[in-house]
This record gives sequence, C-alpha cells and structure tokens, in this order.
Amino acid sequence: MCLNPMDACLHWRLPSQLVFAPDALDFGSLPQNIKAVRELYVYNSAGPIDACSVIGPEEASWVGVLHVQSVHGYEQGCIRIAVEVDTGLLLPGRSHQIWLEVRFGAFCRPVQIAVEVVAARMALLERWRLLQSIAAPVLAVILISGLVSWFLTSGTALSTFFALLRP
Repeated sequence: MCLNPMDACLHWRLPSQLVFAPDALDFGSLPQNIKAVRELYVYNSAGPIDACSVIGPEEASWVGVLHVQSVHGYEQGCIRIAVEVDTGLLLPGRSHQIWLEVRFGAFCRPVQIAVEVVAARMALLERWRLLQSIAAPVLAVILISGLVSWFLTSGTALSTFFALLRP
C-alpha cells in the first residue's frame, strides 16, 4: 500500500485520459465535532472505468470513503468518490492531512485530503461576528422605515422631518 506521494505509486503512470477533479480534497477550516463530505470525480475520455478502489491509511480513522459510484449520462467513463471527514476525532487548532490511494487496476494515484480544525469556541466567535455584521444594517433599515412610516401616517409634513435632521 503506498499512501505517501513520495512512494513508488507516484512513479506509476496513469493513462493520460484519466482526469481527476479536483486534484485534492481540501475541506478548509471546520469546527471540531463536525462531519463533512466532499466529492472527487474521475473522468476517463477513453471509455467506462471498470474497476476503481480507494485505500486509506488504517491510522486515519477520521476520514472515510462513503461510496465509489459510476455517474450515468456521460459518454465517457465517470466515477464519483464521496469522502467524509470527522473532525471530532482530530485535535483542534491544527491542520491535518493524509493521502488516499485511488486504484484503477494496475494504476494508482495518491489524492491529498486536508482539513484544518478550529476550536468550537472559535467557530462560535466567528458566528457571533457574522451575526453582528448582519444585525447592524438590518436594525438601521428597520429604524429608518419605522420613522418614515410614523411621519407619513402621523400627518406631519415631510419637511418637518427634514427640519429635524438639520443642525
């Protein structure tokens, strides 16, 4: 099993008609105790892909392959590989990466899986900041529309409203 890009399987040649999209699966920054799924597609312009398997390191229990499926509706062969990461099994505040080996018969290609785990508090703080950035403009619109509605329904002239705004 070759799970490091420096191993021998990197030197094996994949048929030139095989295209991986994307080249690697980067899950970005995720809070701890979250499961996330990303998909990898393998296209073969030469025709259907008969056999495909995915092998990962045994010590990487935080990553798993949910399914390897053929995608119907393509003249060429297309395989969809769904990969799931579980950040509950990883230490927060660190970046984690492993290599999965995607095999097509005698050919293989390593695919990097990467995720950065942020502490749950940090994720909560980021959500709070996002809420604050959204709340201020929304409150301003509500306040202004309330004032305009009050002036229009109270019978007070709009010129009085603008007179109040002048210094």
